Amino acid sequence: MASSGSKRFDGPGNMFTLLYPEDWRFEILEEKTVTFHRTSDPLGSLRVTAWTLKDEPNALDRFMSSERERMSALQKQEERVVSLRPIDEATLKGFLRVSNCMEDGVPAAMFMWLLGSPGAETVVVGTYIIPRAKVDDPRAKKELDMVNHMLIGIILR
Repeated sequence: MASSGSKRFDGPGNMFTLLYPEDWRFEILEEKTVTFHRTSDPLGSLRVTAWTLKDEPNALDRFMSSERERMSALQKQEERVVSLRPIDEATLKGFLRVSNCMEDGVPAAMFMWLLGSPGAETVVVGTYIIPRAKVDDPRAKKELDMVNHMLIGIILR
């Protein structure tokens, strides 16, 4: 159920449920990808992509381990991996990766959450990119906190 001041988004194929602020909107880009951003003066946008793991024992652990190793290295258009932190909540496992990159020719900061839930078949990657010059702006910090809250509250199926 959506809390006061938020709306509920049920992902494609009912793979996940995400609560987002009333002053944000979403746009479905592809079959399993959606973006969210503030309706007025957004600093960045959140892109969420979902997919299903193979129905195998320890699939989530194996997937997270291989992705963590892969994401420790620089990816295309990145300059530096700033941090790679585990997420180990009661219902979510994964990591948050922060890197410096270029986005449309502008130095940017990329925040990437890779999340899975024990017992669920769905995993999601959430990517939020903002201009690097705005990272210390109080509005950017507030928007980033909201994105983190949205993703940590996600329900995966």
